[in-house]
Amino acid sequence: MAGPEVKALTATSAPGRIEAARKGANPQRGFTLLEMMVVLLIIGIATAAASVSMLGNPQARKLREDGQRLAQLFIVAQTTAMSSGDTLIWRYAAGGYDFVRLPRQLVLPARLAARGAAAPATVIGGDSPLRARRWSTDDPVSVSVTPDVQIVFDADWVHAPLDILLQAGGHTVHLLRLGDGRYVVRTLDDPPDAARHPPQDRARS
Repeated sequence: MAGPEVKALTATSAPGRIEAARKGANPQRGFTLLEMMVVLLIIGIATAAASVSMLGNPQARKLREDGQRLAQLFIVAQTTAMSSGDTLIWRYAAGGYDFVRLPRQLVLPARLAARGAAAPATVIGGDSPLRARRWSTDDPVSVSVTPDVQIVFDADWVHAPLDILLQAGGHTVHLLRLGDGRYVVRTLDDPPDAARHPPQDRARS
C-alpha cells in the first residue's frame, strides 16, 4: 500500500532536484548593467585624473588645444586646396596665425606667370575655418618648423614629414605631420631649448 505514496513523493520532488542540478551545472553568469556602469565610471575617473595630472597647468592645456586646433585646420586647408585647386600657405607670429591663398599666377611656371599681372596674396577671412586666429595662451608663442620650410597646402595630399614646435610660458607642444599625411599632437613640458629649436616667427601682413 506504500507504493502510491512513494510515487507521489517522487513526482513532487523531482522538479526541485532538477532545478538544483541545473544551477550547479552552470554557476557562471554575465555582468549586470549596474556593474558595467561602475566599471566605466572608474575608467572615466582614472582617465580624467591622468589628463589633469598631465595638463594641470591652464597654459599648458591651452597650448595643447592650439596644437590640436592647428592639426584640424591643416586638414581643412589641405582639403580646401585639393578641391579648389588653389595653393594655401600657413603663416604664423607670436600673437597668432592665418592662412593665405596664393594667386594662380604665382603657382604657374615662370614664363606663364610673367605674362600675367602680379596679384597680391589673399588672406582668408570671414566665417571660414581658416580665418586669422590668435593663440589661446596668455604668453607669446614661439613657433619653429623642422625642417625649416614654408608650410604649403596644394593638390598633393601627402607631403614630407614635419615637426612644428610650439613653445609658450615654458611649455612645449609638438605638432607632427607624418609621412602618410596624418597629424599627431605630442605634449612635452620641457623648458624651451632655443639651441635645438630656434624660433622662426613670421609677422602677418
